[in-house]
Amino acid sequence: MPNRNEFHPVRQWFGIVADPSHWTEKVISGMGGFLGIFAILVVARDTVDPADVPLIVASMGASAVLLFAAPHVPFSQPWNVLAGHGFSAMLGVAAALWIPNSMVAASVAVGGAIALMYFLRCLHPPGGASALMAVIGGAKIHALGFGYVLFPVMVNALVILAVAVAFNYPFPWRRYPGAWATSPELPPTAVPTALAESDLDYALERAGGYHDISEEDLELLFRLAQEHAETHHLQVGQIREGTCYSNGALGAAWAIRCVKAVAGDRVSYATEAGEGAPDSGEMALDAFARWARFPVRLVDDRWERQA
Repeated sequence: MPNRNEFHPVRQWFGIVADPSHWTEKVISGMGGFLGIFAILVVARDTVDPADVPLIVASMGASAVLLFAAPHVPFSQPWNVLAGHGFSAMLGVAAALWIPNSMVAASVAVGGAIALMYFLRCLHPPGGASALMAVIGGAKIHALGFGYVLFPVMVNALVILAVAVAFNYPFPWRRYPGAWATSPELPPTAVPTALAESDLDYALERAGGYHDISEEDLELLFRLAQEHAETHHLQVGQIREGTCYSNGALGAAWAIRCVKAVAGDRVSYATEAGEGAPDSGEMALDAFARWARFPVRLVDDRWERQA
């Protein structure tokens, strides 16, 4: 049986990445998409001609994928959803009204929507569909004029946004917007200093939901962050008596040292937590500054980083 690594170049070319999320996440995402579109269809059914419903909700299918399969990526956040759809729809209506050639108008609508969303920091891919629909949606859409922006676009965006907030809330790791989500807290010593592919798979699965990042990208980010941590430290003038410092290390190398006294170019300290604790020692001041990454203090039996 061929090894999966034999196909890595092919998978990389096609952009096929591993998805370690649990099967329950996939089911939950599908259920959320169902409810989101169902709610929009219910609103549309009671307000427009049934024959027009497909045109009214077309761009929301892509929004449903983002809001329920990847609720924490930047594209999915409320500002992106509302402003991305709204401003794109406005530009699409303007193109339809002021550009006689429909092919040019459609192209301007989508291209302009992309640029506008970039400038306004509200990039939401389905917004391009809202802009395009304003041009190619036919006579009934054209008859709405700029009213198309309010309904159906903004009403649909608000409906699916409300469903996303309510549906994801019972799952702490999926709560929407992304700022409401909570992740499990792990003690510093629980994080290994060297990561294998299985470790990254576990981390992504434990975090819950879909994350728009590959294992290779995650490993690169970790290595860059580790490199930064190892090369940046405090300066000699920042070391103060009576202050505690952490070396910011991962795993068993993590430690907290509290400065007892600074005399000339020497510093005496007590190791309060982590590697070597409890203990005391003395070392050159510049060596201690290179060891220290940031000051900390003990709050409710937990060491917290200080600015």
